[in-house]
Amino acid sequence: LHYEVKVSLADALCGFTHDICMLDEKERIKRLRKRVPVSNLTTQVLSGEGMPISKRLGEKGDLIVSFSVDFPEKELTDEQKEHVKAAFPS
Repeated sequence: LHYEVKVSLADALCGFTHDICMLDEKERIKRLRKRVPVSNLTTQVLSGEGMPISKRLGEKGDLIVSFSVDFPEKELTDEQKEHVKAAFPS
């Protein structure tokens, strides 16, 4: 089972919390706390939180969580570019 979390660029860089409503017999929330940067290539595996496995009673597969980072669609201003460069010196 796959779940995609849409994340702002600021949250992707600074960290965030995201709640996933689980779809099993009882209503429950799985809370993700990311403290390190994530990218569009980042995934997290939640073992045993996926779909039930038909041939194995009571067992579930994994839930694969991926992240979709929302990058700006327009060009940054010169001032914004300077702030970004100052925050991430090379």
